[in-house]
Amino acid sequence: MTLGAVARAVGLGMTSIYNYFTDFTELLLAVLEPVMGSAKEEYFSLAREYWPDEQLNARAMDFVRAYHAFWARHTGLLHLRNSLADQFDVRIMHQRVNSTRPLIGLFVAQMDQRGVLGDTAVLMATTLMTGIERSITLATDRRLRRILGTLPGRREESLLEINARLMELAIRDTRERAAAEVAERP
Repeated sequence: MTLGAVARAVGLGMTSIYNYFTDFTELLLAVLEPVMGSAKEEYFSLAREYWPDEQLNARAMDFVRAYHAFWARHTGLLHLRNSLADQFDVRIMHQRVNSTRPLIGLFVAQMDQRGVLGDTAVLMATTLMTGIERSITLATDRRLRRILGTLPGRREESLLEINARLMELAIRDTRERAAAEVAERP
């Protein structure tokens, strides 16, 4: 995709496009802004409230389903973003990281409410979200589905269940570490 292709698709000349955007990255960032803004209500909101231990699996599953639905709905745009970030487009890399950073913060709060583990909880939440994003990215990649064959509904649901279980285990384990850390203090 190029800025010229976008100009042709919307029936504008390149001069008109350049009145609004200096390059393709700037256009993509403008398109991403409202989409990523909607993420706050679509799945961020599910992680804001503390998840009680007895509800961890159900809450994680709700989150993973909402995250997957968001990716499925915006798959072309999000895959393009990740592709450009992987090609070291610095502005897109910043957008990708900055859009995920608040979510990682919410999971740090789920894992370590008292903040006793510091970087350990941050690293756990970062690793967790990186893994979930990667598996959801693969599950929603239409090109990969064409190459490998589509994931039947049950296999896709199993992937979501596995992600939710990993999330549950990561949160539970980190909570236990935080509690042990507090218990060991004089």
